[in-house]
Amino acid sequence: MIHLLLITHGQFASGILDAATLIMGKQRGVETLALTEEDSIDELSNRLEASLVNLNMGCDGVLILVDIFGASPCNIATMSMVKFPNIDVVTGLNLPMLVEVLLQRNNLSLPELAKLAEKSGVEGIKKVSCLLS
Repeated sequence: MIHLLLITHGQFASGILDAATLIMGKQRGVETLALTEEDSIDELSNRLEASLVNLNMGCDGVLILVDIFGASPCNIATMSMVKFPNIDVVTGLNLPMLVEVLLQRNNLSLPELAKLAEKSGVEGIKKVSCLLS
């Protein structure tokens, strides 16, 4: 199984995991990290490393889903790829992405799951008025 780490600004990570839990039930092997106004980048980096050490036990890799490309959560996650070779990072976290990843993380390799996360995140965005016309 691929474990997941959600890293976002504020409480978005815990909120989106709560929404996914409502849809799919309690999930194991998933952790969240929040970057708050009081946090330093070093504090977030230390918490990220501790989470990765914890999540890496007994799994086939860790997929990190972050909110915004180029922002601090993404940058710190990207830097951790040097120390932890069995992780990948996908940006643009949204609920369709998270649900699809949770559904498929037992069936796919880490590179396949990261690609699915990217694809399902984009495909989950629809302009409803265009679909109705």
